[in-house]
Formats: sequence, C-alpha cells, structure tokens
Amino acid sequence: MTTQKCVAIIGAGSSGLAAIKQCLEEGLIPVCFEQEGVTGGLWRYTEVTKENPNPHSSIYKSTIINTSKEMMCFSDFPIPATWPTYLPNQLIAHYFDLYAANFDLTRHIRLRRRVLRCSQLGDKRWLVRNVSTQNPDAQPEDEVFDYLMVCSGHHTKPRWPKPAFEGTDVFQGGQRHSHFYRVILFGKTLDHVIVRWVTFFPYFLITILSALTMVVIYGPLRGPLKPRHGFFSAHVTINSDLMGKIETGRIIVKPNIKRFLKGKGVEFEDGSIEEGIDLVYYCTGYHIEFPFLEREILNDGRDDVDLEYNEYENIAFIGLVQPLGAIMPISEIQSRYALSLWLGRLGAPPTILDMNAAIDRTRRHLQRTYVRSPRHTIQVFYHAYMDMLADDLGCKPTLFRLGREFEWNWRLIWSVYNGPQTPCQYRLLGEQKWAGAKRAVEEYSGYKWEGKYGDEKNGFWFSRMPEINKKDQ
Repeated sequence: MTTQKCVAIIGAGSSGLAAIKQCLEEGLIPVCFEQEGVTGGLWRYTEVTKENPNPHSSIYKSTIINTSKEMMCFSDFPIPATWPTYLPNQLIAHYFDLYAANFDLTRHIRLRRRVLRCSQLGDKRWLVRNVSTQNPDAQPEDEVFDYLMVCSGHHTKPRWPKPAFEGTDVFQGGQRHSHFYRVILFGKTLDHVIVRWVTFFPYFLITILSALTMVVIYGPLRGPLKPRHGFFSAHVTINSDLMGKIETGRIIVKPNIKRFLKGKGVEFEDGSIEEGIDLVYYCTGYHIEFPFLEREILNDGRDDVDLEYNEYENIAFIGLVQPLGAIMPISEIQSRYALSLWLGRLGAPPTILDMNAAIDRTRRHLQRTYVRSPRHTIQVFYHAYMDMLADDLGCKPTLFRLGREFEWNWRLIWSVYNGPQTPCQYRLLGEQKWAGAKRAVEEYSGYKWEGKYGDEKNGFWFSRMPEINKKDQ
C-alpha cells in the first residue's frame, strides 16, 4: 500500500495558495504554515501601529495593481471580464479568498504558525520546526515532510544603504525604509498589449522599440531621470502618474544623496542642497534570505541568489523571481513544474554537468542584460520564462498543437497570438488542461460567449464584482 507524500509549504500568499492547490491536484497532502492570522501575503493591507511596529510586508493602502487582470489571474481560475482591468488591492485579496474557497484550500493552512527551522534528515525528508505566534509560552513542534516548498517571498528584511551616508548621525529628520510606507501608489503598464507574436522578436529589438516608445510619449530623459544604463537593464518603475507630477513640479527629481547635514539639510551628488527635509525614505529593497534554512541551501548567507547546483532535490523556492509582469501565474506554473519533476513526469533529471552548463548560461545572460545588483540575480522576463516552463510541461500553446487539438479553430488561434498572453493559455493543452480555458482566452480577447461555463466548480463561476468597503479605499 502506497502512502501519500506530505508537502510542507511555508507562506499562504499567492504563491502558497497556488502550491497548495497544485499539491491537491497531484494527490499529495499539503500542510501550509502561515505566521499571520490571514492569507494573501503582502496583498493583505496591514497598518504600522504601536502594537505592531514591524508588520509583514504589505502593499500601500490605496495600491492599484499595475498588471492587468488578464495577465495576473491563475490559469484555471480567470478573473471575470466584467471586473476592472487594473484591480485595487482589496479586490485582489478578495480574488485570492475566492480562489481558496473554490478549491477548498483553507483547511490545509495553519494560521499563526511560524517556521523556525527546516533541516534535512538522513533519509532526505525535511524536519520542520514550527511554533504558535499567538502564545509566547508555546513550545515548538517538529513535523516531518517528504517535500518542502518555500513560498514566503523575499520582502521580509529591509535593505539599508551600506555603508550609511555621511552625516546620518547628525541629521535630525526622520529616516525610514519603504517597508513601512503605507500611502498611495498606483500605475498602469503595457503588459496588456504585449501579445504572443511580439515575443518572437529578439530581446534587443523589444528593448529598442520600448525605448523609442518612451521617447515618443515623454521625450528624451534628461538630468537625474536619465539612467546610466540601457533601457530594461534594470527593473523598471511603472507609474502612469509619475511623469505628469514631475512635469508639473509636484515631484522634484534629484541625484543620489552625497551626505546629510546637521539639522534637516541634505546635500546631493550634483552639489545642490535642500533644507527642511523632514523625512527620508530608503527605497533600497530587501535582503534575500530565509532565516529558517541553513545558509548553504540557497545563497550561503550572501545578499544575492547566485545560481549553483546543490544536492537538495526535494525543495523548491516558489515565487523567488522578479518578473517584468505578474508573479501569481509564475508561482503557479513553478508549482506545476516542481511537482511534475518530483513525481517523475519530466523524465530523468539532468546530469550535474548539464545543470551547471544551464546555470552558467543563465548567469552570463543576467550579467549581459542587467546591471550588477542583488535584485537582478532573480530577474526574469515574464513571457519567455512562462513559455520555457510550459514547454517542458507540454502545455506551451504552439500553432500546430493548437491546430491539431482544436481543429484549426482560427478564433482561438487569433486570440492566443493576438490577444493578451493570459496564463489561461497554459491550460489549453497538456496533461493538466482545463475545459474552461478556451472560453477564458477568447473572452479576454474580446469575443462574447453566451450562457454559463458548464464547469462552475473550476473557475469563472463568480460574475458579480463584490462590493469594496469604502472606508478601505
């Protein structure tokens, strides 16, 4: 008699929810540890208060996501076409709640349980030590699992300037990290208009076309706004209001800080000085670390994630990427990939020589494409990365496979290649295809369907947009 394998999942944000759901589909037993009292991760807004001065990472109070709903949905649970293109954070959190309810994920989540340590036993299984966050006198508990999926993200430990700026000790204004910022941020992006056929272009050509588009819309970038590197050589800032506020003087752009002055003065690298600076926010990102893991498992204590082969074959880091696009579909397809690999559906694992060669190619590509920075060691290009994993999983929607599977249905093929590259495309083919994927892809491309889906249990069953509490807006 074969016993079911157990999977420990750390974190119940969007990545953790996708991992739980995929484990259930594969007949595994998932146990998810979430240190907070709610699911949703950083999409669940949390105030900074005296009682909770250092809460988990959280979106800003009025955040509107800058990725379209068509591109951020889970592949077999599409967001209804009647919802806004760019969702406010409250609606995103509600969508995650609906996803968890529809697939019965919540009963597999242990809220308010912090993982203290994960260590591998002699038989390669994982010992997970966890403790209640509700009771300060609670004793840790040990549990053993066959697989480990780390879904807690990397927005945990703020990165401060190192070394600190000169004069930090005499500056009388406030200094905070953006981790504690809770005001408005919103914007829109072009991901909704990046269609599949555009991805056939060489990367350098996409970069040139994007840069030219920016010049046409905003004119040449000058002064501190002009980067010291090529377009797309660093993770871009996308905000539809930013340039307008700069042009009208609501935002003043300065180069980097040279030093702080006594009182509330700041001297910048161009020699200019500003007085009366009440507060400095450091938007310097986060350290990539997982305190519950041995240092050598991921990055040996370094601040970046430099790929290298190690012997840990039954651990997966889900969502540990920084895409030019949405993280939710990537976490989902990573979960599908990891479990397919562990369960033997992807064939024999590659040799150490092949893995080291692939790692070397990836490292050289990152160094050639992006400026040297810890954040760029986990950078991926959304469309290419999704297609790469989908190709191995057998669900990449190529022209000839779509033609054979759907009898050359040109409306569907047009939707796949000329509509938004929605994650639902990766449920059209392969072992884990979904009956509602065709309708979702076509509706996201503007085609209208009549009647109900007929598969209400597996997505698109909620059509009315829920009310958002106005006091949360």
